[in-house]
Amino acid sequence: MNPPGLLLESIRLINGRMPFLKWHLHRIEKTCRQLWAREPSFSLPNALKESIQSSTQGLFKIRVLYHEQGIQTVEVLPYTPRPIRHLQLVEASELEYAFKFADRGQLLHLQAQKGQADDILMCRNGLITDTSYANIVFWDGQHWFTPAKPLLEGTQRARLIEKGKIKPLNIRIDELANFQTARLINAMMQWKESPEIPVSQIFGHQ
Repeated sequence: MNPPGLLLESIRLINGRMPFLKWHLHRIEKTCRQLWAREPSFSLPNALKESIQSSTQGLFKIRVLYHEQGIQTVEVLPYTPRPIRHLQLVEASELEYAFKFADRGQLLHLQAQKGQADDILMCRNGLITDTSYANIVFWDGQHWFTPAKPLLEGTQRARLIEKGKIKPLNIRIDELANFQTARLINAMMQWKESPEIPVSQIFGHQ
């Protein structure tokens, strides 16, 4: 288990390129300012140059662990998107995860409640938030909406909101029936790679 207070960034590396790196830089800068009232004490691009071969072919996850004093480790790991076909609603009212901490103990505790589903869909005070490893978006037949108050504001979520592809909206559990399908989005997946799930396959809201 990772030490408490250690933060994590998971960055997409595809054929030697990091197409979404700037969004991770934004989040690290914001995290450092909010947690420690200072700018980052390290240069993420410089650290990545030392760990990544530009000729690397295929899809990889760059796993960066850092703290106030600097970067602890950089790992480059092969990545394959997880198949997700069913989600189980769980209450996460006690969970605080506004920053991407490496210690996922509380999330794993909630994930143990997934039952026959592939992952959990968390909610707080009746509002949908996100899954254990991704933000979520919902299609109502015309637009894609993402919960306005996720537990963690992911980098892919921020990028898609800025592009106007998805819109923030408070989504209550009893409003899920207004939507047709859902997609899971995170930094590791392009839109076309993200799992799409019929809302009927979300257990616990009927």
